[in-house]
Amino acid sequence: MDISFNSLKNNPYLFLSLACILCYVPFSTIGYLSDDFIFLSYYNIEGWNMIFSNFHDAFFIPLTHIVQLILLEIFNQHSFYIHLFQIFLQLFIALQLYHLTSRVLKFDLLKSLLASLFFILLPFQAECILWFSSIGYQCCLLFTLLAIKCFYKEELIMYIIFMVLAIHCKEIGYIIPLLAIGVYFLNNKNINLKFWIGSTILVIASSRRKVHYLAKDGHFKNFFLRMFMNLTGQIETHREAGGDEALASASDVLASNSALGIFPEGTRSKRTEKPFLLPGKTGIARLAASFPHAKVIPVALVGTREMMAPQADKLPKLWKSVNVNFGRNITWLEWLADPNGGAMNVEMLEQLHQKDKHEIKSTIAGLYRKFTDQLMQSISSLGAP
Repeated sequence: MDISFNSLKNNPYLFLSLACILCYVPFSTIGYLSDDFIFLSYYNIEGWNMIFSNFHDAFFIPLTHIVQLILLEIFNQHSFYIHLFQIFLQLFIALQLYHLTSRVLKFDLLKSLLASLFFILLPFQAECILWFSSIGYQCCLLFTLLAIKCFYKEELIMYIIFMVLAIHCKEIGYIIPLLAIGVYFLNNKNINLKFWIGSTILVIASSRRKVHYLAKDGHFKNFFLRMFMNLTGQIETHREAGGDEALASASDVLASNSALGIFPEGTRSKRTEKPFLLPGKTGIARLAASFPHAKVIPVALVGTREMMAPQADKLPKLWKSVNVNFGRNITWLEWLADPNGGAMNVEMLEQLHQKDKHEIKSTIAGLYRKFTDQLMQSISSLGAP
């Protein structure tokens, strides 16, 4: 049988198993240590009732006690067999670590193998394996790795379950969300303005200037939400007052030379099938024409449906990334003179001025529609589904 280094590298599970067995099995006859005897004395007096003996304690770890009590019952308090169980539990955790780094996080196989080997050989691990009272660290770590795997597989319910189990094994389990988020960012080096919040906040956060949005009055009824909306510069509008009031509020923003964010569709798309992008409404064109020197920038938010699908998801998938893609800016005057845009010159505008009111209104309405349609095409080309 070939047991060269290359063969072991090609059989990582065998490699890690040999490392764990050779490192710890020789010490499995060490017996109980230190606090183990205190735990055993409580066990002999209270039995299974000791699960609740520290219910009011800050370090209440019932799941660890349940594991300990089960092992004592199964192995009849025989320390040798309990330590063997801890050794194989340690090996199982190392294999989970290898699987997480190599299969889920897509690390190089050699790096994953070395990380798992380092975990096995870390001197601190001897305490977790050979000290029965420290088995809580092993249980907590096992559920932590399983929670992070579920985090990456987008299995939110299982992630929460494993996180709760880890916390009830050892109080250090509270750091799981930070670990999951931290490893996520380390593993995603090509971060293109990724945020985990709603589409409006995404644009606000991605701009150097404060972006004002028109928000319905319902968002201002809750005290905390109203405070947030006011702090971020959002403008309260009343839908029952009609679109003219909303455009008037938007005009006030642009007149003050501030940045205005607007959904050209007039609302959020709730479609469940492609194309998700709704036809644009001409309000954006009317605003652009009213402020002909204001720059209009198309913005596409890519990935928001994966983060939180309309009418399907109750909570956002915070581990999902969202890209904010910006297009080339253009003013109404630039678009109006562009041959591919309004295609209007000075002579054509003078001729339009000579026409009757109905013809002027009809021509301008056509320009508004063309501007809006081309803007929606730009947003679609930026990746909006």
